[in-house]
Amino acid sequence: MLFVCSAHATLSVYPSRIDAKVAQNDTLSSEFTITNNYDGDIEVTVATQDWNTYKGNGELDINSWLTVSPKTIKIKQGGAAKVKYIIKTNSSMKGSVSGQVSFSYMQPGNEMLNMRMSFPVYLTIHGTEKIDYEIGKISFYKSQLSDKEIKLQFAIKNNGNIHLRPQGLVNIYDNKNNLVQTTKIISTYPIYAESERGGFHAEIPDVNIKPGKYTAEIVLENSGITVTKKTQFRLKKDGSVTQ
Repeated sequence: MLFVCSAHATLSVYPSRIDAKVAQNDTLSSEFTITNNYDGDIEVTVATQDWNTYKGNGELDINSWLTVSPKTIKIKQGGAAKVKYIIKTNSSMKGSVSGQVSFSYMQPGNEMLNMRMSFPVYLTIHGTEKIDYEIGKISFYKSQLSDKEIKLQFAIKNNGNIHLRPQGLVNIYDNKNNLVQTTKIISTYPIYAESERGGFHAEIPDVNIKPGKYTAEIVLENSGITVTKKTQFRLKKDGSVTQ
């Protein structure tokens, strides 16, 4: 399981993201910790909502696999409270499902302001995973912030049944196939099952790149599955980039 903590305004929640793997007909239970840093007591209402789920699960209701308790809880100024969550799978669930847990409350001293914080719960049904993805369209452009940097942008198409967060490298080769630059691609937001998402990018410093023709190779890895794609671009003498 992966836990991420977060603070929002003056109410903090840990974890702020849950990534769990649970086999069919199995159960996982843990808890959120909510800390009240307001100058006053608050009452928090906890709720769950459906989010992105693999279509092979049909019309799966979040209440069939995720429960939270208590649904309302009072937290004194400077105090903390626990909210338990239980994930329970069945024999028909497969791929990945996801939902959100929200925490709503009235801000002390300003009861007209209703605050709401929502955090994702990503669940992979262990043993049913199908990992199949590919790199989509690749484009290049010069950074507007630095004339010493080339931007590479690309899309990822997820043909599998679980959400993915690939990470990897961009390797730049000259016209003699010599490696002249390597840039990391970090894991960011998920690509949901059977969907495509763009906006992934990498910054390529052109310190070692002189005007000429180059090949960019994107190498991505997720759960032991690696995909690659190559494309060519040219850095012109005026600093512009073309494919």
